[in-house]
Parts: sequence; C-alpha cells; structure tokens
Amino acid sequence: MKVEKSKVQKFKITEVKNLDPVNVFLEDFEPGKGEIIIECYGKAWSVYWGAMGSKPISVFFCYVDNNYIIGKLDGGLCSRVYESPDDEVGTPNYQYEYLSRIIDTVKEALK
Repeated sequence: MKVEKSKVQKFKITEVKNLDPVNVFLEDFEPGKGEIIIECYGKAWSVYWGAMGSKPISVFFCYVDNNYIIGKLDGGLCSRVYESPDDEVGTPNYQYEYLSRIIDTVKEALK
C-alpha cells in the first residue's frame, strides 16, 4: 500500500445570508490539473479538471461560468432546469439556483 500526502487547501465559509456553512477543498495536482470539493448542508459536489491551461484550480474556478461548473458538479441538473411542464419558460429549478448561489459564494471567497 502506498500513502501519499497531499497539499489540500480547505476553507469554511460562514455567515452568508440564507446559506449554511460551506466547506471547500481545493487541490492542484500539477499545473493545469486540479480538483474542487464543495460541501454544504450534508450535500457534496466534486469535480476534477485535467486541462485548465496553466491556471491553479482556484483561479480556473473563478474564471468559468456557473452553468459550466454546475454541469460538471451535477451533470443532470443543467438538463433539469425546469421543474415541470407548467413552469414558465426560463424559470430555473430550486436545486440549480441553490447550487449557483453556493458557487457564487465560493467564487467570492476565492477572490
């Protein structure tokens, strides 16, 4: 068995209106390759990017738009933007909005 130590950056975001504490774990494996794990209220999302140019994960995450990130964190969520056929066109569902708020909060903390 091989055990390797890593250089994970972890931070906790608190005191955000209408949002439980958010835990964020970032790890750069090498230039252009990294992973982020986001946890809030017992739910966690993670994604690995293996082609970020030369950017570290913290910069790359802030650079890309939320819809792209949501598609990577929860692939089916972007295809379920509408909760039911009765929804008005363009009305995003609650889960999408919730994850987008969390992403915005993480981006703000990283800047």
